[in-house]
Amino acid sequence: MEVALGREKDEGIRLEVALGREKDERIRVEVALGRQKEEGIRLEVALGGATRTRRGAGSCDSDLARRRV
Repeated sequence: MEVALGREKDEGIRLEVALGREKDERIRVEVALGRQKEEGIRLEVALGGATRTRRGAGSCDSDLARRRV
C-alpha cells in the first residue's frame, strides 16, 4: 500500500492512495485533489483493475522514452 502527498508543476496538491500488485495490478484506488491552471479544484476517486500486459523488445516504455528525447 502506497500513500503519496506531493506537488507537481501544473497541479496543486495531489494525494494518491494505491493498493495493488506489482506484476498484475488488479486493485488500484486513487484519490486526487489537484488544481490545474484551467480548472478549479478537482476531486477524483477511481477504483479499477488492469489486465496483464506482456512486454517484449519493443515495449511501450521504450517507445515513450524515444519520443521524449
